[in-house]
Amino acid sequence: MYCPQCGSVNDEKASFCTSCGTFISGPAPPSPPKAGGKSNRNAVIAIFAIIAVLSAGIVGFAVWTSPDGNPFVADEYILYADGDVGSGHISIISDPSDTNPSDGSCSIVLTMNAKTLGGYNWGIRCLDTPLYVYDGVDTYEYTGHSMPDGAVLGEGGKTLTCTLEPGHYSVIVEVNGKTYSGTFVLQGEVVRSYSWNFDPTYSDNPASSIAFNLEFSFQYGDCLAAAEYTGARGISDVRDIEDLIIPFVSENEAITELENQLGTEYYEETGLLPESGSYTYASYLLAFVQEEFSYPTAESDGEEWGPDELLYGKSEYWAFPTETIMQGAGDCEDTSFLCALLFKAAGYDAAVALLPGHAMAGVELTTNPYSYHTPDYVGEYNIYQTLTIGGVPTKYYGCETTTDSQYHIGYTSVKYNYDPLTDYMDFERVGIPTGMDGFYPI
Repeated sequence: MYCPQCGSVNDEKASFCTSCGTFISGPAPPSPPKAGGKSNRNAVIAIFAIIAVLSAGIVGFAVWTSPDGNPFVADEYILYADGDVGSGHISIISDPSDTNPSDGSCSIVLTMNAKTLGGYNWGIRCLDTPLYVYDGVDTYEYTGHSMPDGAVLGEGGKTLTCTLEPGHYSVIVEVNGKTYSGTFVLQGEVVRSYSWNFDPTYSDNPASSIAFNLEFSFQYGDCLAAAEYTGARGISDVRDIEDLIIPFVSENEAITELENQLGTEYYEETGLLPESGSYTYASYLLAFVQEEFSYPTAESDGEEWGPDELLYGKSEYWAFPTETIMQGAGDCEDTSFLCALLFKAAGYDAAVALLPGHAMAGVELTTNPYSYHTPDYVGEYNIYQTLTIGGVPTKYYGCETTTDSQYHIGYTSVKYNYDPLTDYMDFERVGIPTGMDGFYPI
């Protein structure tokens, strides 16, 4: 079989070209959607291309035998693996020449434990990057699995040596008509740079906005909970909503440190203390999420593609806050989980609000937010709910996280049957379908 990209000869059953990594056979990826719909300045999602020029391996033939590798054992460098990587069908070791397991570069060697001379077709994909990437014109291109830049194949293609950024990866190997796959996590430093604006006067006057800048670094090991999670990624038929939400808003060291650095930046630029309960600081945290995390959409043949489809290839996918940080994007529940967890890290009583077809973050404040700001345009509604927890009434104000600019706490552009949202959820009836909508404390 000839590769349509580089013209190299490949095995007839190969899915990836052994010379350039191009997808050449097997089930075709979905047609890329056209760009469109709601976006913000981050909605053009960036991804590093992972196509490499490799030397063609020696193609051989042998009968598949049982793997001779041992099950995966995590260490400080390669944190986690599952599937055929975890079972030992595909082994992974750190390159001994890479002596720093905590920097931003991970050198590894992958070996397929099959007794055959050649015919190994490898494909690797970073799960922290979008599955569909905007081409800068009008289409989102399917990324899929391919060969990493600079990868080197051993004799016959049985081993693959490459350097990757810290992250969560999927690997596929095809040999002897069989396909083996798995995932693995590499430790190392991740750096994210942010620039956003916040108006502490609530005047909606651009001249009153303050520009903020932050370079945030953390170790990818803080993202491990998301990689290891095997539970439900959406409501579906699940009715115990509280238990479903808990894993996504559990304390995380990376998010705690992010809030700490955001608080430091806030004090340095405004001279105000990042006090818990403060309306101004909560608005600042909300503005950070609103402006720095996009809500990408696309359209293909009259069908709209949402963030979950573009980022993860799934119709519904609840993402952990660390996944949203890695992607730089998410849909309403993804950014609501992130915002609520930032509120919680800052010492606020926080919540996640589930509404018909939507989600928001929720926060308790020591002052009434409606005294700070009056909407200037038609179609805004107050949104809050008072819950009695342990005999103590707590009022949570809704926080819209999917806008592309500062949008004030306590307001929504959609009226959810009740104004304000007071009767939507009886806190004692969580688990009953009719009681699914409302604020869930975290």
